[in-house]
Parts: sequence; structure tokens; C-alpha cells
Amino acid sequence: MSVSEYIKETQGELKRVSWPSRKQVVVSTLAIVVVSVSMALLLGVFDFIFSSTLGKILVNEGETGGVALPQPAPTSLAGDAVIPSGPTDANVVLPTLPNTGDLGDN
Repeated sequence: MSVSEYIKETQGELKRVSWPSRKQVVVSTLAIVVVSVSMALLLGVFDFIFSSTLGKILVNEGETGGVALPQPAPTSLAGDAVIPSGPTDANVVLPTLPNTGDLGDN
């Protein structure tokens, strides 16, 4: 089959295709846009409700009896992790590994 023969057959097939009218295309496109936006809003509302509820359960340990989320330890300017003092804790600085510089042969 040559290229020109292939193009002629393709054009013949395209003439037999039942193309939708402009009105059908517009209605179908609007339906898809409306359903997509509706689903995005619905999922957004469910996500907001779920994350708010879960946040209240996990974060407010004293009020709801939930489990408190661990907070990342603040760091000092030197890069050491600093544990903030609580009512009975003293300030503790956790050391980091010393900077060994170049690990190549001496």
C-alpha cells in the first residue's frame, strides 16, 4: 500500500464518519464541565470536613482525649536540635555529628 493510496482510503473513511452537530458538542462539553466542577466542589467539601474533624481529634488532646501530633523540634543557628523546656524539663541541646571535613585520604 502506497502513501497516496493510504491517504485516499483515509479520506473515504472520514466521509463516512457520523460527526456530531455543533449543538451536540456544546451540550456535551457543558455537561462535562458542570460534572467536573461539581465533583471538585464535592470532594473539596468532604476533604475540608474530614481534615477539620481529624485535626480536632488529633490536635486537641486535652479536650477530646485524642492523641497529640508530634511537633518537629526547633533548631538553633548551629543546627543543633533544641528541646524546648516544659514545666518540669530543663533546656537540653542535642549535639550533632562533628564536621569531619574532607573524607578523602590524608
